[in-house]
Amino acid sequence: MAKVTADLGAFDILVNCAGVACHGDSLELDDSEWDRIMSINLAGAFWCAREAGRQMISLGKPGGIVTIGSISGEVANVPLHQTAYNASKAGVHIMTKRLAVEWAKHGI
Repeated sequence: MAKVTADLGAFDILVNCAGVACHGDSLELDDSEWDRIMSINLAGAFWCAREAGRQMISLGKPGGIVTIGSISGEVANVPLHQTAYNASKAGVHIMTKRLAVEWAKHGI
């Protein structure tokens, strides 16, 4: 974010759109794979949104954050076995709603 701002100036929109998945039985899901999916899908979206929000708020500049989730955050896709992906995208959905409520007063 700092490099983008340095090269192009302050921004007023962020589009969050990252996602990785794995398929398989939850009983066999490796801990590191769970962590990887949560780190990219959920934590990555949060870190980008937080940095964009910090910049917009510090500059007093309203803006928008668009986060693209997945229907997989709303339903258990059958026959796909994607527990980590489903959980990460459900987290992205509620995180985005929460940030919208929190930052609305700043025009974000």
